[in-house]
Amino acid sequence: MCIFVNQIEYLIHKQNDFLFLQNFKLFISKFLPQICFTQNTIYCLTQAVYGIRLKWYAIDDQRVDVITVTNLNPLSETTYPIANPNFKIAKVSILSFSYCGAFEFELLVSSLSTTSVKVGIQTANSNLLHLGFQIILGTTEALTPFETKATTSQYTSGGLILKQIVSFFFYILNYNSVTLHHTDQNSSQPLQVLLFNIAWSSSVYAPNTISALQMKYILSYEFKPIQCDTLRISKYLDRKINEKTSKQINLVEENKIYITEGQDSIQVSDTIQTLNVIIYFKCYSNKKVHTVINKCNNCLKQQITLDRNCHGSMNIIYFYMRFTSQSDFKELAITTTTNGFSFDQKLRNYDVQTKNVLNIQMQDI
Repeated sequence: MCIFVNQIEYLIHKQNDFLFLQNFKLFISKFLPQICFTQNTIYCLTQAVYGIRLKWYAIDDQRVDVITVTNLNPLSETTYPIANPNFKIAKVSILSFSYCGAFEFELLVSSLSTTSVKVGIQTANSNLLHLGFQIILGTTEALTPFETKATTSQYTSGGLILKQIVSFFFYILNYNSVTLHHTDQNSSQPLQVLLFNIAWSSSVYAPNTISALQMKYILSYEFKPIQCDTLRISKYLDRKINEKTSKQINLVEENKIYITEGQDSIQVSDTIQTLNVIIYFKCYSNKKVHTVINKCNNCLKQQITLDRNCHGSMNIIYFYMRFTSQSDFKELAITTTTNGFSFDQKLRNYDVQTKNVLNIQMQDI
């Protein structure tokens, strides 16, 4: 099966019903964005597959990500890089598997950092031949997990209250057999849903672990750039000027100083909401310092421009800036040139944008 789409970044592919016997294999190959986003191949080796129902969710927002692993080989704990440091929720979902006898395994997200996510697997024997899964990551607004439930008998959840305008789905995390059936619902209106699984027959039930997750359709929280709340400028005669370099920038809370030409990328912690920046230039005749600063995110005029001339006996000029931010991780690229410094911040909202928050350069008058 191949379905063509345009401008789809990510795909959550989920299996809604499993009704099959042994020697079953389901394989889902990696999708190709903007061309063909899913290909499914179902093999029935010796016995019939009674039915399988598939669903997928197409996503085009940088506040949600999906890592698809079509064939984990070897079957061991693996770490995957992530792009967005503000992902706080991670869930893993079984995508496909094959086996040759009785088996039991558990799949879980063992750790999540600003740069990577680690998925662990515990398997009791070698009968599990193939395993594919997806890791669904998102911000706290985008994804809301429900409590994980381990069941050893038929189970029906209480009413799960969904947020307004969400998609609801859940994942199987653990199998020790494949005689399992499960059902879910989704809606664009607030409602309660029941999550349940039933036995294959009156005498057979596969103990399993299930976890529900809801995804918000319309995301309103916007990651914004740092903004300069206060700026103080000082010019004076420094009698030890010869001991200083021609320019310097100091990021106080990050304990970073830049002097030489180059570029550095840093992540400012979500615990840091105030970033003090101290910059100085040596002053020379017929020179000025030209500065463009991101001053106010919510104002019609977001940036301010300042020029300060070098004159008289003043041989050094200092800029003391205090930037404030949201309680999120900030991705900053600091560029040092021959004449000054520049800050660019990467913002991951519906799409990825780069915002210049500071550009300060020594220029000719």
